[in-house]
Amino acid sequence: VCFSEQHRQAIYIAYELTREQLNNPVVKRAEDFREDDEFKSAGTYDFSNTIYERGHLAPAADMKWSAQAMADSFSMANITPQKKAMNHGRWLELEDMVRNWARKYGEVYIVMGPLLDDSLTKVGRSQVSLPKAHFKCVLEMTIQPEKSVCFVIPQDPNLTLADYTRTVDQVEALTGLDLFAALNDEIETRIEATNSFSDWMKGYNMKAASPAYFPAGGSSGDDSSRSPAPRKSAPRANSAAQSAPAAPGTFTCAPKYCSQLMRAEILLAAHLMRRSKVPLKSMRPQTPRQRRRRHPLRSPLSLTSAVPLSSALR
Repeated sequence: VCFSEQHRQAIYIAYELTREQLNNPVVKRAEDFREDDEFKSAGTYDFSNTIYERGHLAPAADMKWSAQAMADSFSMANITPQKKAMNHGRWLELEDMVRNWARKYGEVYIVMGPLLDDSLTKVGRSQVSLPKAHFKCVLEMTIQPEKSVCFVIPQDPNLTLADYTRTVDQVEALTGLDLFAALNDEIETRIEATNSFSDWMKGYNMKAASPAYFPAGGSSGDDSSRSPAPRKSAPRANSAAQSAPAAPGTFTCAPKYCSQLMRAEILLAAHLMRRSKVPLKSMRPQTPRQRRRRHPLRSPLSLTSAVPLSSALR
């Protein structure tokens, strides 16, 4: 978890999801939202009688393998404001899809978070920022060639999940994060520049596995009240918008957890790469010029978004 005290929510959540975890549930969903003592969150804010609700970044349905993991998923450090239509629609569909990918490939590595900047509206006494969109990136290393896929889903989605796919490079430009930083350079360059959604979907019976991509009522998710939104067709988003000029806006992470912004992700990725026997890139010191080119960090605890949010939502 990397947490923004300025926006009162996580900048990103990163974790590994495995087939073994999903096939061995030991607990049921526990509706117990709680503050996390380690973060200056916005309390257990409630959006009753509004169009927003407390949305999970890492879904509770991924955490049935452990009572502690389930409890942690209801920490406010894992919660972000989401419109009900989005949380019960495309976001739920994506959660279903990723779980089915984890079952298919054995394990996937996931990074997700809200798109944050200084222009966002803040609500309540705790001044929680209302993100205009959320991202989720998925990496698979068990079947060659390795592949990744990302999604950027706005709060008012009216297209299919395929229309919201992006490359890792595009999400990095939107967030300022350096995702999957521990990968071998050749592998990182290849998978981060490619939108491989069609490869993920090969041989995949979505109607049998999940209602996520072809909604037909009902849900394989954890909450029966969260049913998929109807599918709509529209032209694909203009990828050229991803090269828009830089926008101002900085935020900080809770230093106890992120003295180096990407430390947690690098450690998780390194663990996954070792298991997959894929070579890690050298961790030797870089020159200041190399660090500026590879990492958009301005200081160990600050991050600058590189592309206006409006360009991601066109």
